[in-house]
Amino acid sequence: MFHDYEQLIKKIDRFGEALKRKYAQSFACRAGCAGCCVAGIRVWRVEFDHIRRTHLDKRGMTKPSSTTRAGRCAWQGENDRCTIYDVRPVVCRLWGLPLFIPEGKISEWTSSAIDRSVRAKESGAEGTLTCCELNFTAAPALEDLPLADAVNYEIVIQTLAAINHVYCKGEGIDPAERLSLEAVLSGKLSRAD
Repeated sequence: MFHDYEQLIKKIDRFGEALKRKYAQSFACRAGCAGCCVAGIRVWRVEFDHIRRTHLDKRGMTKPSSTTRAGRCAWQGENDRCTIYDVRPVVCRLWGLPLFIPEGKISEWTSSAIDRSVRAKESGAEGTLTCCELNFTAAPALEDLPLADAVNYEIVIQTLAAINHVYCKGEGIDPAERLSLEAVLSGKLSRAD
């Protein structure tokens, strides 16, 4: 049921791990660094169901951390560590990595999430290169990063949208539906599961 989605997140993780090895000195991301873990993150239905069915249902987790701070993700546990890290959604896997966003493809999410960005132009590709403001502050600087060493955000999102569409059609769900990570906890969905 989630095979294609799981393959996508494995590819993202492999690419991210390779970048972190190649540019180890450029990544400030670490366990407990939770600046990007904000409340209200919305996910595609395939991601929502994947988190709920492959992690929460199996572990009997039904409530977020009781120590959740206002404006923070409900899934932050002790020491700001993610309690659903292994099954976190694509947006959480991408943030921190250098992202290339092709010209004209900046969405509401990316425009609000971009703390630091540079114009990128290489081999006919134009767009925005961005990442967490804590990463790529030293050599190589973000503006010196080859586009081959950045995630093409548009390709990932188009792939995720296609996977979500097929999943939702198979489940009889509206593929345009987006749900907050906090909603995974409530069990109040638009249809019976």
